[in-house]
Amino acid sequence: LTSITIQQSGQPTLSLTRQESGWQITQPVVTAANGTAVDSVVSSLTSLMVEREIDSSPEQSEAYGLSTPAVLAEIKLRNGQSRKLELGSKDVLDTSVYARLDGAPRVKLLSSAILTSLQKSLNDLRDRKLLQDRFNDFSSFELIYPGGGLTLQLKEAGWSITQPSAMAAESSEVDTLLTEITTAEGLEVVSETGEDAAQFGLTQPTARFRGRLSQGGPNAERLIELAKRGTDEFYGRVSGKPTIFKVPSSLYEKLTTPVSKLQSRLLFSESKENLTTVQIRNSRATILLRRGADGKWRIVVPTENKDQEVSTFRTIDPFETKATEIIERPEAAVLQALAKPSVEARL
Repeated sequence: LTSITIQQSGQPTLSLTRQESGWQITQPVVTAANGTAVDSVVSSLTSLMVEREIDSSPEQSEAYGLSTPAVLAEIKLRNGQSRKLELGSKDVLDTSVYARLDGAPRVKLLSSAILTSLQKSLNDLRDRKLLQDRFNDFSSFELIYPGGGLTLQLKEAGWSITQPSAMAAESSEVDTLLTEITTAEGLEVVSETGEDAAQFGLTQPTARFRGRLSQGGPNAERLIELAKRGTDEFYGRVSGKPTIFKVPSSLYEKLTTPVSKLQSRLLFSESKENLTTVQIRNSRATILLRRGADGKWRIVVPTENKDQEVSTFRTIDPFETKATEIIERPEAAVLQALAKPSVEARL
């Protein structure tokens, strides 16, 4: 197949053309197509099986819904040939649909699934992805939103937060966030030209994602702008493209991710080799451990256990535990409890 044209009653004609880069919608607008969605249509067309054939007269066309077909699909092939498929009404069991192929007088019964496959809108078949980049294409990015924001930089050791202050990042969380942003799709296109951006709040965006690609020169930057309208409507656009999308609330939530969600949850991130002493205080005892020149840990306090060797498992490993959550704005009760800690460790 080189092209597909689909006409539905009351809908604009949809035309798709196969190009080197993939499927392209050429009518009613010129835009990239969703390759997966179009491949599904192609698969449905090229795997059609005739269930039964019926002799019919021109007068019977109306009874079969073929005088004004519900769907008319025309395909063109590489060899120059074209085929035309008309779909009428379903049979009494709703499992088959009456069809005519290339204007032949005999009516064919096909599985009604083909009707579902071809009754697609422009929104169903167009590419609604906001970005065409992958999550690992970015070397840095920033999120800007009311009352906050953050900047992250990819370094040899992984992602680091540079703003609002320098701190280690939870690289797996950052990769997940970037994956969700780069695979995000608009729900529908609300403006092809973007001239009515003010109507959708995009002249004063509420949240932004600005990412810089690892390769591509000084201008290799991607900008997504989102605006919140009312309580549950969100709209977005991408720099360099006029299209305005209605977007899911989940994308807005991603672009307003707090620092605490991406901050490293590792309590102790220093190298083990740099650790020389560990002091632990709790309601029962004070324990002081020191690492000797031989690399072994021994008790200093309490004195009755002085010089007793302690395993690394008991000394260091507990501090390599990850927090389950970081509370960015702890309640007063939490701060009050920590003012008189049950356990205190100094490293």
